[in-house]
Amino acid sequence: MGIAITSLLSSCDLDLYPYNVIESSQSFKTVSDAKNWANRLHSDLRGRVYGHYILSPDIQADQLNATSDYGNNYGSVHRWTDLTSDNYQIRDNWQGYYSALINVNTAIEGFATISPANANEEKELKEYVGMAHLVRVQ
Repeated sequence: MGIAITSLLSSCDLDLYPYNVIESSQSFKTVSDAKNWANRLHSDLRGRVYGHYILSPDIQADQLNATSDYGNNYGSVHRWTDLTSDNYQIRDNWQGYYSALINVNTAIEGFATISPANANEEKELKEYVGMAHLVRVQ
């Protein structure tokens, strides 16, 4: 029985990719691919300039102060206690920023591998590269 299972598992092709996604190296072939990456970078940036990404820093900078009826929302941030990696208000912010940074760095490296077909595509690609550098600074 064990031999049958072992032979079944060893005959599988484990180098396949999921059917609904592409591998990173395959996502930098055309300027259209660069546009898709740029759209994702814009989306990442938009998602990180409001909401809980801004509330914690604003509270810590005393721009939002607790009142008697605040219900302990962001209580540890107001008190400056429990600012550790297991506090979701801190952890999720840092995780989001770093995942966006990984996407930006991957895009910048991948954009360099794309060969534009004409002058218009070259101009378009330069805009995407510039935008990626701008997003990385944010």
